[in-house]
Amino acid sequence: MGAATVIALTVGALAGAQSFMGAEAERGQKNYEAKVARANAEAMRQQADLEKRQGIAAQEEVDRERARLRRDYEATSGRNRSLLSSGNVALDSGSALDTLLGNADLFADDMGENRYRHEVVGWEARRKAQLSNWQADVQDSQANWLKRTAGSLGTSLLTGAVTGTMAGLSTYAMAGGFGGAQGGGGMGHVFDGNRSGGVGGGWNRVALGTR
Repeated sequence: MGAATVIALTVGALAGAQSFMGAEAERGQKNYEAKVARANAEAMRQQADLEKRQGIAAQEEVDRERARLRRDYEATSGRNRSLLSSGNVALDSGSALDTLLGNADLFADDMGENRYRHEVVGWEARRKAQLSNWQADVQDSQANWLKRTAGSLGTSLLTGAVTGTMAGLSTYAMAGGFGGAQGGGGMGHVFDGNRSGGVGGGWNRVALGTR
């Protein structure tokens, strides 16, 4: 093995090793990022579930408030009717009726506002959960892409080795290892037969000439 061959193999090995290490490092980074994205997706889905449960709890609290409003109204209305009746005041006319109807209107307003807040609380919880789930889907898509990228980097290791070998052979050829212009020797004689009558032709002539 000549010096040029050693140089060629060395260059090829170095190029292949550099390509391998670079691809391995990048593949490891992509796999790590994929794991992070997957963990983020799971965290966002847990957040979405939490927001749904918080929304349900908030609506239940609004419902309890509505029940208190109803109890308070019924209690107040009952006391007013008792007081008015004890004073021999007619409940179906005059100021007594106005008082009772006024209280009923206020109660209706409170109940309407309560129902509205019930809907708003539920809508906000659903919106937040949907956003968290959407972000989870994005993270999942990112993780899938990173895993595919890491897989394609694995297939590029062979390409790197081939590239390194070709670089080494190119250097060897430039050094005259294949009978180039600089060396004029090397392995050029192996192909003499091809130039003079097919494979082995050159060797056959030499053999016949020496008999």
